[in-house]
Amino acid sequence: MATTTASMILNRFWDGRLPIDPIQLAVSAGATVIGDPALEREGLSGMFHYDESGRPVIRFNPFEQPTRQRFTIAHELGHMLLNHVVPGERALRDPKAAYSSGYDQPREMQANQFAAQLLMPEAVVRSMARYGVSGRLDNFADEFQVSTTAMGYRLKNLGIY
Repeated sequence: MATTTASMILNRFWDGRLPIDPIQLAVSAGATVIGDPALEREGLSGMFHYDESGRPVIRFNPFEQPTRQRFTIAHELGHMLLNHVVPGERALRDPKAAYSSGYDQPREMQANQFAAQLLMPEAVVRSMARYGVSGRLDNFADEFQVSTTAMGYRLKNLGIY
């Protein structure tokens, strides 16, 4: 479900260029995206909620590494499109641990799967592994503008490395 939803968003809004812009996709899907310094003080990477008018809002920690910010925005977009929060519910606040592979909360795992497919689409990764990018992990990560950790998990989960 998470990867299918991410693929649908890519098919609808992505221009086909790398790296994929999660802010552009989130805005195209109807969300407001805000870099919120208060999240750093609270030990959070991101959060998703609906404002008082019922509009979806994605907040991310602007003090984290750019690759982390990109993954956080994609992860929070996943929460939005997977209906993990509905208007009127309390905000879904994600501690930094929610983005790690060892975090076993089902909604967080789904949002991470969504983010991985959104930022590193399977078909593109497989194609690049066959024909494009040299086999070094950091080259893959640079192409997609994700962390080497995220790219390593993606390649492993796809059975490429």
